[in-house]
Amino acid sequence: MVFKRRWLVVVFATMVLAIVTIVALLIPPTFEAQATLLVNTARAEIPIGPKESPQLIASQVTEQDLNSEIELLKSRQLLEEVLQLLDLEEPIEEGAWISAAMVRVKKALGGAQLPFNDRMVLLLQEEIKIEAVRKSNVIRVSYRSKDPETATRIVATLTDRYLDRRAQMYQSPQTLLFFEEQVKGAGPSSRTESRR
Repeated sequence: MVFKRRWLVVVFATMVLAIVTIVALLIPPTFEAQATLLVNTARAEIPIGPKESPQLIASQVTEQDLNSEIELLKSRQLLEEVLQLLDLEEPIEEGAWISAAMVRVKKALGGAQLPFNDRMVLLLQEEIKIEAVRKSNVIRVSYRSKDPETATRIVATLTDRYLDRRAQMYQSPQTLLFFEEQVKGAGPSSRTESRR
């Protein structure tokens, strides 16, 4: 049966191959930028005596800890800071045509329209992938874009802002005051010693 209609099979296979090739050539390439973050709860214990050496105290990272860090990465405030630093004037392209179509439909129906910045934050929340790697204390952040530079900038800015925010959250205010007092106290005495 197939042998009798071999020309029909060959023509059909050639048409399918031609269509797939044309579609593959017309679709622009998509680039993905990734960052991997290691979450740990280790903290240094500063020795009091001169003979004691610094110790690193580590505790087990739980699934709740990882989920907290993921929520911090997905937080609206952090994403707003990222968008403000990047100063993107065009909407994020992944899924943007769907969002633009929905905005037009809402506008035509007389519905309330979100401001541009709010739409950008929602799009970024949908498009950025933040997930914990199974059985580890690693978080993977990834973003896909047709422009490799945009993808890289978004992931890099998000991870930088996250690390800054995390440092601010877990930094002891007494430590900063202590170092400021030490700098103020050491300043004049070191100057008088150098004059002698």
